Amino acid sequence: MPDRLAYDEAMLFSAARLKITDPEIKQGKVATLTTQTTLGPVERPWGIEGGFAVVYKFITLSGQPRALRCFRVPIDADMRFRYERIGAFFRAHVPAITVDSHYYADSLIVKEQGVQPPRAYPVIDMEWVDGLTLLETVDACCRHQDIPRLQRLVQQWLELLALMRHCGMAHGDLAAVNVMCREDGRLALVDYDGVYIPEFGPTAANLKRVLLGQPDYQHPQMADRPFNATMDDFSALVIYTALLALSLRPGLWETYAKRDAQGRLLDTNLLFTRQDYKEPAHSSLLQTLMQLNDPQLTAAVSTLWHACQQPIEQVRFPWQLVEQPHEYKVAPPPTQPEVVPTVVPNPPVERRTIPNAHTITSASQRPLTRPAVSRTQRERERQLSEQTVAFRQVCQSDDDEAIASAYEEISNFGHFDVQTFPEELLQRARLAQQRRSALARFRIAIANKRPLQIAAAYDAPLLNESQNVTPMEREILLLARAFQQAHGADNREALLAAYDAIQTSKYQRNFIFSAQELSLLNEVRSYLLMKQDILQGIASDNDARIRHAYQPALKQHLAAFSPWQQQRIAGAIAATEIERALAERDYAAALLCAWPLKALQFSKINCFKLQKAALRFIRQQDLSLLSAKVRRRNDTTYLSLNWRWPDHPLVQHAVIVWSSERWPPRLANHVPHMTGDSLLWVQRIEGQSQGSCEIALDETAGSSVYIQGYSALLDPWDKDERWFFADGCTASSRDKIAVTVSL
Repeated sequence: MPDRLAYDEAMLFSAARLKITDPEIKQGKVATLTTQTTLGPVERPWGIEGGFAVVYKFITLSGQPRALRCFRVPIDADMRFRYERIGAFFRAHVPAITVDSHYYADSLIVKEQGVQPPRAYPVIDMEWVDGLTLLETVDACCRHQDIPRLQRLVQQWLELLALMRHCGMAHGDLAAVNVMCREDGRLALVDYDGVYIPEFGPTAANLKRVLLGQPDYQHPQMADRPFNATMDDFSALVIYTALLALSLRPGLWETYAKRDAQGRLLDTNLLFTRQDYKEPAHSSLLQTLMQLNDPQLTAAVSTLWHACQQPIEQVRFPWQLVEQPHEYKVAPPPTQPEVVPTVVPNPPVERRTIPNAHTITSASQRPLTRPAVSRTQRERERQLSEQTVAFRQVCQSDDDEAIASAYEEISNFGHFDVQTFPEELLQRARLAQQRRSALARFRIAIANKRPLQIAAAYDAPLLNESQNVTPMEREILLLARAFQQAHGADNREALLAAYDAIQTSKYQRNFIFSAQELSLLNEVRSYLLMKQDILQGIASDNDARIRHAYQPALKQHLAAFSPWQQQRIAGAIAATEIERALAERDYAAALLCAWPLKALQFSKINCFKLQKAALRFIRQQDLSLLSAKVRRRNDTTYLSLNWRWPDHPLVQHAVIVWSSERWPPRLANHVPHMTGDSLLWVQRIEGQSQGSCEIALDETAGSSVYIQGYSALLDPWDKDERWFFADGCTASSRDKIAVTVSL
């Protein structure tokens, strides 16, 4: 990238070097300063040089001052995407609190020593703001005890925040030196490297998070700050609290402002420092502010104190402490400019920007030296041959970063004809460019530390063979992939194992898990402990242990148990009510509770108890009011029987037994389903209280028939499906009838 001298030379000849079509700029000129030297006066462009850019004061055709920002670090596609959209958004939504700006790509031709031909670099054209920074204004107001002006600054700050909140933007580096106080008193934000607008949200593909911010305005967890519309809330609260405190006690400024040895104001902080946020309980400033006993200030300080201890993603500006925040609007400029005490401002300091992610660091990545442009065909052929040989040597390194950089050095500025360049080298160069882009996306994901993002961002077809992926990055990828695969397969045990592998690895600090992921992992850990205890309870046939281990909140995880294990768990849970009923000898209640679950697995002891309860229950459930009538139909004699079923709904079956010689013997209990010529099974119709059936007889005239009815109950806990029967002791559960046949 060009240095200051190269940019100065380009700006002095801006009429020829600027490729911006706007005539106001194209026909303008840079403001200059005259410096006396031993060789006489030297005219230089008026510019402010920072670590990442040079800002020039530029006078347009109509005489209006503008600021042209020229970058000293590479601008990648990500930053270009941001700059191209910020200006339009500001003009549409927040023109009152921002400066007008336009991003022009490849718009300034700069001649660099040893580089031919000259290159084109981007420029940002911005409104020139005359005035003081908020820091300088506060300094002047406090030194002159201008309390009304400080109170207006509090109000103006809230109005500015309300406008930002309304349109969903954030600045990213709120600080007193990044806010200008215009000559008419209005506030304006400057330095937009870290700005967030809604277009930069989750839908912006591969748009990386920007982490800017001066430490004395930022939360202790600044490194974890999300890139969204709320990322300014902590620093906004810091500035609001500081302005509010100074409007009550301007003398605090003398104690807490930072100055150098010559007494010049430093641009590091506005009352508070990073140490106040790290240990608020030991902050003498916070304690002093609390002792001022102003309700509004006390509420703001308490909120700031609490915010210092919150996770950064939970911090929010306390609009509830401010009356009717939705009504804040930027006030119109006063008819006369506000008079601010005169001070000599410190020279502006260029704010930080983000260095290019692909900055060349290794010797193999150094750009190829361009030869001078030849005017003869032979010279061009010789240059192409030299370029091809040099590029082929770079390709032998198999370093995609170096290959892509070298190819761009050759191709971007007309050094060769692509049609005459060897096809295999072109293919290798394009592959290197694709790999470099894929690696950049992958490294952005690694920087964000989210395992699912890391695994998803890795482009295997491009990066598997890339030598530029470091061993550390591949080890991080393996850990992230294990987590992603377990997460995608909904394999909870594997998910926890992958998480534990990350936590015990040397790359623990390279991963951050979302609150949702941590909640799931805690749930999985609880589930696995529950599962272990339940399986031990099943193995020992211990219902109490199963019930103690079971957690209803983890019910959704029961699918991980086998069907038989799930039945056993349900049986153990149901056994509580069953055991209570059995203890009270309420056999009917115990059976009613167990009957819907009869297919489930109970403990052996409970199965035995339920079998005994079933026997004791059914023995008391005799049929009643059994009556028989003889009917003759189609030369066949029939017995027509009627009876009353027991009231309990569990009784659903009956067995009718008859004999022509004597009363049938009492039925044996716990026997398989019986059949015979003098035995009939009857199933109760649902809801029926009266039972009936008909029996065909083959008896001679004058004989008698002895009939006995028994209620029957299947033992569902017996694999052989055996039956229990009533005692048949009730007199009305039997009947005797003489069969008389009329010839």
